[in-house]
This record gives sequence, structure tokens and C-alpha cells, in this order.
Amino acid sequence: MSDDWTRWSGLPQLVLGATDADAVELALGGAIPADRHPVVAAAPDGAVVLLDDENTPVAVRERGGHPLAALRPRGLRGGEDADPRARVAAHAVRDRVGDGPALGVLVDDVVGLDQVDGLVERARDVRTVLLLCLVAPPRPAHALDVTAAGVVRATAALRDELTRSGRVAVPVEVVAVPWARGARLERLAWPGGEPTLDELARAYGATDVLDLTAAPSGARVAYAEAEQRRAAVLEARFPAASVRELASSRDAGAGPGAVVLFTGLSGSGKSTVAKAVAQRLQTSVSRQVTVLDGDEVRHMLSAGLGFDRESRSQNVRRIGYVASLVAGAGGIVLVAAIAPFEEDRADVRRRTEAVAGFVLVHVATPLEVCEARDRKHLYARARAGDLPEFTGVSSPYEVPHDADVVLDTSRDDIGGAVATVLAALRAAGVDGL
Repeated sequence: MSDDWTRWSGLPQLVLGATDADAVELALGGAIPADRHPVVAAAPDGAVVLLDDENTPVAVRERGGHPLAALRPRGLRGGEDADPRARVAAHAVRDRVGDGPALGVLVDDVVGLDQVDGLVERARDVRTVLLLCLVAPPRPAHALDVTAAGVVRATAALRDELTRSGRVAVPVEVVAVPWARGARLERLAWPGGEPTLDELARAYGATDVLDLTAAPSGARVAYAEAEQRRAAVLEARFPAASVRELASSRDAGAGPGAVVLFTGLSGSGKSTVAKAVAQRLQTSVSRQVTVLDGDEVRHMLSAGLGFDRESRSQNVRRIGYVASLVAGAGGIVLVAAIAPFEEDRADVRRRTEAVAGFVLVHVATPLEVCEARDRKHLYARARAGDLPEFTGVSSPYEVPHDADVVLDTSRDDIGGAVATVLAALRAAGVDGL
């Protein structure tokens, strides 16, 4: 990995959309041959630095050169679909699998029992089973009720059950693959053609491929038919007003909402955990779930503010004000902001607790870990004096003494962190979780 950002900072830059960033991640991870790395469609031979949606420089390609060269790790925000234990580069999976026969099972939905039986049968003559979860958008139309993180969770539980029961007697790995059936590049292009799902599975080490993504499973079809029968009963047996009441009692959240303020140093993992909690909530509650990320909010709500102490204080208080309004109306707001000053965090707590629940999460990842991550080159610039009043370097971070939850993303896994925050929300009086 090249770490000499100063060498590339003068080159043209291109911010990637989600699908293009997925393609670059696959290429850098060894899932795409070097001569087929994606190129900038408008300037296929020009030098360019590619950035993710957090403006992290993830890759560079010099003029007329192939392949892409890695710069910084991509910023991943999500649940188990972004967990580094599952989101493993293709070359690392290949190294673990070795030369023995391996079954690659492509998955983009929860697996039905009918599919499990076929999987078990195909696994009898291999040394390894790779459960390859396609976690990038677009989600299949028949599976919009399950997130990519949910697919990884369900697939990991299936792995545990298959190995515990002895139905599969060989090692089983769950891998999150940043691609999807039907994904299309936006500003990049594939020289030599888009890779097929079969090619991707084999790039991860599969010698045999079982594709469970081509059509809904029998279990999914039966589930859809049951939902249609339920809708037909509602329409045929109840007046419209009764249907509305039944629907509202099933879908509406109960009681007040809440604000969860994730505070910590730059690079501590605040946004990652907040987005993962949001994913889990969006599949389990009917409430409005909103994520307010400090970096993103500055583009609109706090446009024009600087980074002096007063401006940073005002930024946090503005976010807290908006969050309390949404929470007071029953929504759940997840705020990811450095929020370095005790007085500002206390203001957000007071304002919110007057109308809703409040949870303060201190993402206490050590400074040295945050600085080692430094995907945006911020710490290096601060150390060089280019960024005055940078929290943790030239400006203080006042450690919370009233945190409801303390996390350290250098040792806590995403799933455990999400469970801890959800438990704190329940303790704060948020029903329906």
C-alpha cells in the first residue's frame, strides 16, 4: 500500500459512488485481474486519484498505467456486512482455502431450508465451503425486507448450525463480497467486460459454484404467498377503518424517541457503529431512524462554521437541537460527532431528556489507533501544523464522565457494539426494540 499521499495530492481526483467504490475494493482485494481493473470512463488513460464518499483517497492510477494502486483503506459504514472478519479480500480468502476443492455458495437473501438441503449435498465432496454474501446494492426485489447486514448475520448463524450439527463436516467460511447481481458502474468502466458472479466466486478460491441468487427460494415464494393471503383476509373480512387500525398497531412505534450521541476522536469508529445501529433498527422498528454524521452535517446545517472552539461548539449544539426535535416526535436519531467539549454534550443531553430518551456513547478508541487509521490524512496534517486546533493533537478532548456506554472499536466487534447500544436504548425507555 502506498502511503505517500503528498506524491498524489496534485493529481485530478474523482469521488466514487457506492457501486464504483465496490468495484475498486474488489480490484484492490485481488478479485479482479490487474488487466481488468476498472478505469475512468471519461479518461481511461489519465492519471487520477479515486476517493470514497468520505473523501478518503483509496486508490491511484498513474497516466497510462495499470493496475490501480492502493492508498488508504475505504471508509465502510454498516453492520456485519462491513465487519472486517467477514469482509476479507479475495487474495486472503484464496490463501486460506489453498488448492483443495472448495464450494462457493453465492447468497444475497436469507437462506431457505430447501436451499440448505442442496448446499449440504454439494458440500460432500469438497474440503471447504465459502458462503459468499453479496452485500452491495441493489438488493434483490424479493428481499428488500432484509438488509445486507441481516444476510451476513443469518448466514453466519447458518454456518454455526451446519458445523455444530455435523451436516457439513468441512470448514465453512462466511465472506462479505462487495458486489450484487445487477450492479452497474456509474463513472468507471470495465476494460474487457464486467466480471460474472461465477468469476468472482472463483477469484475467492471456489472450484465449484452454487448460485442461490438467481431466483427466490421456494421458502421465499411461500412467504410471499402467505403475505398475500393476509392482505386478502384484511381486505375481505374487515372494513377499511379497521384495516387502518390493525396496520397502525402493527407498524407504529410506541412511546417517545431517543437521541444516541456517539462522541470520540476522529477515526475512532463513531460513524461506523452509528450506521450499524441504524441498519439494525431499520429492520426491527417502525420508527423514523435518522443518522446525523458530523462531517456530513457540516455541508448543510453548519455550512460557514469554522473549526475554532466556538464554531465546533455551535456545530454540536445545532446538531443536538435538530436531533431533539426528531426524537421528540418519536424518532430515533443517531448522532456521530467528535463533540469534544463536556459543556456541549451536556447541552444536548438536557435538551433531549426534556422530550425523549438520551444515550451518550463514548467511542474510546485510543489515540494511537485512531492516528494509525488516519484514512483522510488529517492527523498527519495536524502534526505538520496544517490543521490548527485539531482534536487530540492541538486541541483537547474532554473525556466524558457520564457516558452510558463506552466502546473501543480496536477490540469490540461491530455486532457486540450494536447489541450494547440497543440494550442502552431499551434502558433509556425506548419501547419496541
